[in-house]
Amino acid sequence: MSGLKIIAGPSVTPVSRTEARNHLSLDEDIDDSQVRSYLQAAIDWAENYTGRFFINRTCQMMLDGAREIDDILWEGMRTGYSTTSYVDHIELAATPVVSVESIKYYNDSDVQSTWSATNYYVDTYSEQQG
Repeated sequence: MSGLKIIAGPSVTPVSRTEARNHLSLDEDIDDSQVRSYLQAAIDWAENYTGRFFINRTCQMMLDGAREIDDILWEGMRTGYSTTSYVDHIELAATPVVSVESIKYYNDSDVQSTWSATNYYVDTYSEQQG
């Protein structure tokens, strides 16, 4: 079972209900619950369309398996002779990534373990390519 699950959502929205009402010049008789639902639908659509979260949240990403991926890693400047570097990596389902709390995996005996943080690097700078 793979996918992205939101564990703790944001406590605020990127656009407040008041900002939305003012921007849309809504009359006072327009129901606030309707404005909130339209606002949340617009935020959800924009985040899905861009593949980015606008406000920090805690997520859990599940993968059915991880395979070796040989992609050329092009970082920094290169002049003259260069060897091809390969890297194994996992692209996270949404950006931007602030941190990774843990990486857990199951061995062949179906026993869960946590992979040591010294075994991996979290790139919080690069943007995922869509």
